[in-house]
Amino acid sequence: MEQASNHLDYLNYFGFREHPFKLLPDPSFFFPAKPHLRAKEVLVFGINRGEGFLVLTGEAGTGKSLLLRMFIDELPPDKVTAVVVAPTVSPRGLLKLILEEININVENDCETAFLFKKFEKAIIELAAEGKELVIIIDEAQNLPIETIEQLRLLSNIETGKKKLLQILLLGQPELNDILKSKGLGQLVQRITVNEHLRPLNKSETQEYITFRLNKAGRGDIEITSSALNCVFNYTKGIPRLINKLMDRALLVAASKRCKRITKEIIKNARETLPELLTEKSNKSYLPILFSLVLGFTLFFLGLNLIIQKNIFHSPKGILNIFKSNFSSEEKKSQVAIIRVKRAIVREGPGRMFPQLTTAALGDRFNVVNERESWVEITVFDAKGNKKHGWIRKDLIILEN
Repeated sequence: MEQASNHLDYLNYFGFREHPFKLLPDPSFFFPAKPHLRAKEVLVFGINRGEGFLVLTGEAGTGKSLLLRMFIDELPPDKVTAVVVAPTVSPRGLLKLILEEININVENDCETAFLFKKFEKAIIELAAEGKELVIIIDEAQNLPIETIEQLRLLSNIETGKKKLLQILLLGQPELNDILKSKGLGQLVQRITVNEHLRPLNKSETQEYITFRLNKAGRGDIEITSSALNCVFNYTKGIPRLINKLMDRALLVAASKRCKRITKEIIKNARETLPELLTEKSNKSYLPILFSLVLGFTLFFLGLNLIIQKNIFHSPKGILNIFKSNFSSEEKKSQVAIIRVKRAIVREGPGRMFPQLTTAALGDRFNVVNERESWVEITVFDAKGNKKHGWIRKDLIILEN
């Protein structure tokens, strides 16, 4: 067992100062790629000009959470932020969340009209202090239409001279489709900035990998050109997937006592990551499955067998370790998304348990279990070892 743990500690094997491909949105690891710099500059420009509605979309994993954190940190002191990671809340629920973000406590049974008056009073008081509220809604594609319309009504609050708040909506590309819905025409007319954060292209992907390796102290690690091509083809330039694949590739390389990252190592690493196997399975087997006229029962049975073959028939060594340890929580699709600026993860389901680690706004974790008002999640310690921690339900959004 001790021998296996030595193989798994790739930080010591390669001599890294820290994990180069950690998933937490760390500003010190921000890679200034063209799409991210452009998106940040456009948002800053829109906020400084006092634009009322701004929209930023991007595929899951493209780096919106890190960009948002850096954007907030660079706002001038006269901008007060209310950040809400939007579940499917009602207009009343959204008002309550926004008020809580600006430290105004309200009773749970307050009517919408009362909350609206509270909100109006709060932003007028901010304006009197020379400050302006910026409402930031993350995962905005989850908002119901009537709640999005509530945001338009909030934006109507103004003095005779200027608007008193700005609203930034962040979400996945389907957010733009939702904004085209009937009944949101007036809101869409007010959107003056609508930016899309694209994935990295091939050359940016290679630069991103080199940048992260260098930040962690080993920019000299050799990665073959064919390996880099594989990384881009498998991840499509999505930073979160690049991080997962490269982290696993370094682990595989350490287990093989190999100091360079080759195409074969990338392929082996990919086979241990179910989210990167989906595309391969679909391309290779769906045409065959659809050609079989055996009914729905045989179709799903065959697909199940194919997935099992892809995932569980692995080479020896480190792949067997990972594939035999695909735990139930990794197979589940439910994810916990942190909806507050900072959340404490504990060793057990209760405030009496010691703190295990902390999580930040927008961080995502696999859900293992639920117990009353607590959720068990998968976390990683500083050495990359997987552990289970507990977090309060009211600090997260559960996403399937």
